[in-house]
Amino acid sequence: MRREPSDSSPFHETSETRGIGRDLPLPPQSRRQDLVEVLHDVEVRDPYRWLEDQDSPETRSWIARQNEYTDSILGALPGRKRIASRMRELLHADRYGLPIVRKNALFYSHRGALDDIARICMRDASGKETILVDPREVQATDPANVEILDVSFDGRFLAYGLRLAGRDEISVHFLDTTSGEAIPDSLPKTRYFSVTFAPDGSTCFYAKHTSAGPRLYRHDIGTPASGDLLLFGETCMPGLIMYCRSSPPSRDLLVTVLHGSAAEQTQLFLLTMDPPHRIHTVVTDRPHRIFAEIADPWLFIWTNEGAERGRVLRTDLESLKCDEGWLKAVWQEIVPHQEDAVIQSMSAVGGCLWITYMKDVSSILRVFSPDGESLHCSGDDEIATSSAVSGTWNDSRAFFSKSSYHLPPRIYQVDSSSCSKPTLWERVDVPVDPSRYEVSRHWFCSKDGTRVPAFIFHRKGIERCGSNPTLLTGYGGFNSPQLPSFSATAMTWVDCGGVFVVACVRGGGEFGKSWHVEGTRRNKQNVFDDFIAAAEYLISERFASPQTLAISGGSNGGLLVAAAMTQRPELFAAVICSYPLLDMIRYHKFSVAKFWVPELGCADDKDEFDVLRSYSPYHRVRSDTSYPACLLISGDGDTRVAPLHARKMTAMLQSVASPDAPVLLRYHTNAGHAGHVPVSESIRNQTDGLRFLLWRLSAP
Repeated sequence: MRREPSDSSPFHETSETRGIGRDLPLPPQSRRQDLVEVLHDVEVRDPYRWLEDQDSPETRSWIARQNEYTDSILGALPGRKRIASRMRELLHADRYGLPIVRKNALFYSHRGALDDIARICMRDASGKETILVDPREVQATDPANVEILDVSFDGRFLAYGLRLAGRDEISVHFLDTTSGEAIPDSLPKTRYFSVTFAPDGSTCFYAKHTSAGPRLYRHDIGTPASGDLLLFGETCMPGLIMYCRSSPPSRDLLVTVLHGSAAEQTQLFLLTMDPPHRIHTVVTDRPHRIFAEIADPWLFIWTNEGAERGRVLRTDLESLKCDEGWLKAVWQEIVPHQEDAVIQSMSAVGGCLWITYMKDVSSILRVFSPDGESLHCSGDDEIATSSAVSGTWNDSRAFFSKSSYHLPPRIYQVDSSSCSKPTLWERVDVPVDPSRYEVSRHWFCSKDGTRVPAFIFHRKGIERCGSNPTLLTGYGGFNSPQLPSFSATAMTWVDCGGVFVVACVRGGGEFGKSWHVEGTRRNKQNVFDDFIAAAEYLISERFASPQTLAISGGSNGGLLVAAAMTQRPELFAAVICSYPLLDMIRYHKFSVAKFWVPELGCADDKDEFDVLRSYSPYHRVRSDTSYPACLLISGDGDTRVAPLHARKMTAMLQSVASPDAPVLLRYHTNAGHAGHVPVSESIRNQTDGLRFLLWRLSAP
């Protein structure tokens, strides 16, 4: 049965307003298997499991037919030229990454206004820019991207990652920045968690993913990777994440082991960089989130142990290196817990601690001395987001970026020795007049009475008449807060007359540990309840109506919008579901999903199976329910969330979809979860998404 809009709605559908006629082409047929598994005495049907085989001829033919079907519908929609023109204005501008400070030089990514992809550059003391690595010179059949992994302390050696087709796996390469010559040795393509140089630059250390678990290696520059020495991790099991950090001139390597993504259990170790590479335990077997920074002669630790929203402790670095030093260490609280703000990041730069707080999901940047004395504060009254501060402990130059929905990113430089007023280093110069827009923070109540915030962004002067094309998005997981930030897609949507809304639902890190935990495992339904409550709030406050409300989300946000769609389909007119996690019974069997079991649970456990099955979008699709039109997006290059989720969900939804509420799949054969597509490709993709939404919401 189709959901009809009210005859009185100003967005009543006609052939003209929808852009193409009602007689839409039918989707490709998908073979349906009679496959039933019995798990924990429950029958679980999986009719499209054959689509899990990504490389089978049948699956490849199915993908090609799905893309043809999607092209036949999206290609007929109006508005491409105008939407793409605005996207080009916003995306074709000079964009800089946050610089890495090394001696007399700065290293950063830079994409010029006319460039399609970013390059790695260096700027010397005179301000002259030198291109170090240009991905356009890489001979590859797939789109290539490069990213800075680390730069040696003296600035001579650059370690960078080469990524193809948006995959998470990269190969690691080295460059002599003084000569511009590539160093012959490289590290083979795999999933690296981190790469960091020793102070003298002759050695680097890297942590990588293996089928047996994470492992830490030492690589001597100029030697084959086949001879790299395994230093640590033989006892680390699959599902753990490891990364390493150095802070010259200290000869100690800080090794962090996380028990899964966004884990609430962390282990810390110190490894001496010089042979015999002794390992010293700092923290182990503590069910809390921990982040540390070496700032010789101290070690600073941020933790939520005994501090719901975080606090910072300090101890003497050398004291940890004696036998059982970690048991005898004296920890001094430097930055205490605050009841009204969450510590989002901690950086030891220029002899100071730079703490970025979140207060009501907006940033406040504060500077402290190593003894905890407050030196400076900025940003209390702004709905905006500041990045973590970039710099080194022994250099006074500090850099951070700032943006909001209506404020394009700006990078500021500040001298930490004087905490002087920040000066503009670089900005994204695009045609946006912030005075024409309004950003406001709203609060609404979820199903259980929890107050949840949302940001609402639109042009000034809109009327609350229930007819505004409104796009609601969120994430709700992995302790990831949804902070105000600039988005060309959001800006273009608002310039089209739309309302853009971000709901800061539970599962994120907006309000500390409990806010995160209340959206995990057996509590996951809270996330969906919060998001549904956000939709109901927008309708009750007459920002939108069910005929003019769309939702969009990616990755864990794809799970969010798919769950909302299958639980309350009558609230939404359109859905964009990107790189999603959708089959919650089998998700843990694919790719790197073991990292997510601490967050989501696992169907091998009977109690968790019941919870996962209750909301698993793939298993909730019903033939007697009318669902909104849906555009699913994934691709072969997604080596994080297996694209089989999007393939199976597309087939399942198409089997029950109403003819005039189509289910489309945009499947990329050369892009993945990590993104990094050329700007021209991004403009095409985002333009298609916005045209789909405007069509389904019958917006002019």
